[in-house]
Amino acid sequence: MNCMEQCINEMPSMIRGRLKKLRLATGLLLFLLAMAINVQAGTYSESVKFDLKMNKVSLKEVFQTITEQSEFKFIYNNDVVNDKQKVSVNTDGARVEEILDQILPQFNLEYRVVDRQVIVFPVEAKAKTETAPPTGAQQQKTITGKVVDEKGVPLPGVAVVVKGTTVGVVTDIDGNYSLQVPADAQILAFSFIGMKRQEVTIGNQTTFSITMAADITDLDEIVVVGYGTQKRANVVGAVTTVSGEMLAAIPAMNVSNAISGHLPGSVVIQQTGEPGQMTPRVLVRGRTTLGGSAGTYASNTAPLIVIDGIPGRSMDEIDPNDVESLSILKDASAAIYGAQAANGVILIKTKSGQEGKPRLSYQFYSGMMTPTVIPEVTNAAEYAEMLSEYQVAQGKARRYSDKDIELFRSGVDPWEHPDTDWYGDLIEKWTNTSRHNVTLDGGASGMKYYVSFGYKTDDAIYKASSTKYKQYNVRAKLEMPVNEWLKTGIELAGFLNDRLYPYKSADAIVGQSTRLVPTNWSYWPTKEGRYPGPDIEYGDNPVETQTFSAGVNDQKTYRLLSTFNATIDVPFVKGLSLTGSYSYDLTNYYNKAFFKPWILYYPNWDKATRGADGFITDMPLTPTYRGLSTPENNERYDRTINQTTMFNANYVKTVGDHNMSFFGGYEQYQSDWNYFYGFRKFYISDVIQTMDAGNPKDQNIAGTASIYARKSFIGRATYDFQGKYLAEVVFRADGSLKFPEDNRWGYFPGVLVGWRASEENFWKENIDFINYIKFRASFGSMGMDPGSAFQYINRYNLSTGMTFGTRGDIETAVAQNY
Repeated sequence: MNCMEQCINEMPSMIRGRLKKLRLATGLLLFLLAMAINVQAGTYSESVKFDLKMNKVSLKEVFQTITEQSEFKFIYNNDVVNDKQKVSVNTDGARVEEILDQILPQFNLEYRVVDRQVIVFPVEAKAKTETAPPTGAQQQKTITGKVVDEKGVPLPGVAVVVKGTTVGVVTDIDGNYSLQVPADAQILAFSFIGMKRQEVTIGNQTTFSITMAADITDLDEIVVVGYGTQKRANVVGAVTTVSGEMLAAIPAMNVSNAISGHLPGSVVIQQTGEPGQMTPRVLVRGRTTLGGSAGTYASNTAPLIVIDGIPGRSMDEIDPNDVESLSILKDASAAIYGAQAANGVILIKTKSGQEGKPRLSYQFYSGMMTPTVIPEVTNAAEYAEMLSEYQVAQGKARRYSDKDIELFRSGVDPWEHPDTDWYGDLIEKWTNTSRHNVTLDGGASGMKYYVSFGYKTDDAIYKASSTKYKQYNVRAKLEMPVNEWLKTGIELAGFLNDRLYPYKSADAIVGQSTRLVPTNWSYWPTKEGRYPGPDIEYGDNPVETQTFSAGVNDQKTYRLLSTFNATIDVPFVKGLSLTGSYSYDLTNYYNKAFFKPWILYYPNWDKATRGADGFITDMPLTPTYRGLSTPENNERYDRTINQTTMFNANYVKTVGDHNMSFFGGYEQYQSDWNYFYGFRKFYISDVIQTMDAGNPKDQNIAGTASIYARKSFIGRATYDFQGKYLAEVVFRADGSLKFPEDNRWGYFPGVLVGWRASEENFWKENIDFINYIKFRASFGSMGMDPGSAFQYINRYNLSTGMTFGTRGDIETAVAQNY
């Protein structure tokens, strides 16, 4: 009782302590957000400088060059900017505003810079009609409105035209327009370079406010590659991508299952549908993936998972709504990950905040699931007939007479002639799953924030609903510019995975149901309550072992992922940036499995009550403990700490039509793991389930630890000429703790070349029905790093040995571990 009172007294203080820590953490996060919102930093346009040497080129060529050297995107109407407008530009360290102030006035053009968008429009874009208005005899009506982009920024220079006519205007500097149209006009079209064309039906409306979306082609899409991003058109390696929008739309519990069927050449194998155990095998190179089977060595075939640049993280827990893009590296492009890339690499980039007003989003998914294939089994009468036919054929005495078979079929005598549907009594026809996600993002003056909260739950197919899985997750990302050349960021993610399972495993529960015959009882046909019938052996009656009556296997995983980074855009070396990051990932796993004997009910045939027809109507049942002989407690605690430190330099240079980039980096990874396990049984009661309440007789205590470390040097160089001829060289050197000092380093080079033939003039003039084709070739070396640290040296095990003499002295034994 003293132990119980102490536990009860300590619980409120423990809860208060945890709540206090949660309040402190929440307050710290809110404080950082509040500080970040008030940070004022120079705009992007002030921090980017250009050295341009261009002679007698079109305005479009100047815009394209600026776009390739920066993150600026130009928006204009083709009627306003054309190929005949020739200019010469000679600047040294000039801002985009200085360049545009020099070249645009001569063509009567103005511009507006909104973050990384540059909008070019006519000086006198005052929504004047560009063509002669309809004759006065024709009935007219006036249509007005405003055109903005996805961020609500007005778009000047948008062409607003009555479809099929020359009646139209362009929007003014504030995005407004006013247009007189014929009374019978039906469709109004809005067009603007870089934006998706829109058409609206006029009808009886006279006001249209239009939001235009950016028209980004697949070739303009930014693809995540190893330690960076590239324009899809310039990617040389075999990279497959899936968008975050697609993943979020798929009704799957995790990203691992959502990618199934969306990755050409890859195979995703679902190993079990049990809640909380739905991690599939992913074979990036299909069935040709080497390194292990589906059994013990399945991990050897798993690809390397890299989330936000940090290798070794799990994609099973990440919320699909938090994913911005997913890329898979298959060929020599994966060589940049060296000794971890033999089975391919999966790169995941999570969402970041976008500048603008705060945006709150809530997404909810709820689904119903049912088993697709359930074995079709015989009923009791069919089974009895089949058994009788077999026994007759073998010359043996029949177990069931024809009368017995008829009683099985009629169901009038459920006590002595049951007709049990084991699958029907065990498995629920429908079960449910749900997913919730709330996000908040926004930003100003270069500062961006993104916060996400998620919850998902999954239920098993058992009617007892004893297997459950719940996950709570939170993710916060904050990007804060300190000045024009220094940017900092912090990323935090937390996960709580709660798994509950009964004493028996899923394969044991469902497997035993396939061994049982329909002439046995799952439940006795009593008028009150449900009493599980006898077992076949070892207490196995699946309708009872599916419940928590034999105890609960409670597994909880607490995971905290943190990353801190800073980027320096070197002011005195244009195109050079230096980045440093440090990640600290902490995982705590706690498993408490308290099991106890369970009760099954056995018949007392001699005390049964029979009706006038001779059939049993009631019978006393004898409750009997089965399974374990005594309650027992298993507790395990694991802790894993992974630390990754990275420093890298990135340099981008453009000389005329030659575009080059160089990347060099250093990465250090360290992993520390330890666990502690305790076991006791002979509990007097299952009410108090603490370890000290068990008897020390036959107790078991175990624990161990492991370490791993790796150092890496990484390099990459890319080159393209006019976007036609592409080349990339990657290199990585990995030093692993798993190998001896004189042979610790492995070297992994890769070479990739590509040719965009569709950009050649001969292709455009002769094969223009194929607008994009690329030929590529690659060669690379990748490796594996299996096993444990220090496997190259002799190792020894320590055991408790034996007790000698009367004093109870224990001699510790040392034996070599083979």
